[in-house]
Amino acid sequence: MRADHYVAALPVEVMRQLASPALRAAEPRLGALPRLVVRWMNGIMFYLDRDLPLVHGHAIYIDARALRPHIPPLQYPGQALAIALYLEGGIRGCEIGTVMFGRHPDGTETPAAMDLVRLAIPRRTYTQSHIDYVIEGVSAVAARASELRGYRISNEPPALRHFTARFEPIA
Repeated sequence: MRADHYVAALPVEVMRQLASPALRAAEPRLGALPRLVVRWMNGIMFYLDRDLPLVHGHAIYIDARALRPHIPPLQYPGQALAIALYLEGGIRGCEIGTVMFGRHPDGTETPAAMDLVRLAIPRRTYTQSHIDYVIEGVSAVAARASELRGYRISNEPPALRHFTARFEPIA
């Protein structure tokens, strides 16, 4: 597989087991994983500029900023794409980007490095017709991507906002 970046977004405990010597050589900061202190629901996300084998995947990641460059990162293009996919065809995805990683403990917010939407595909669960349906839904949303708008957070919890925040479209 060829891409500009390769993304890993995993719980730290899982990444500790998967960080091979080749992966640590590609991203030397991963050498600190054994010493990293974590709390419940901490994770790690990093980007590589070359493909390194990790595990066989079961997800597709859509780059929401590339699909919707007209939506500023702080208007949550990943969340906007996830909502559009659900409204189009009931396709459930998960935003992995600014909603998940953009807020800092002091309450400030900065854009995440990327805004992605993850579509999980469990093995041996879906038929080709299911996959074709998702492709048609994603294609329909992509065809009208320039018409879609960003969102703002109307209500968010003090922690783990990506699970239960509420959003409103920006007019």
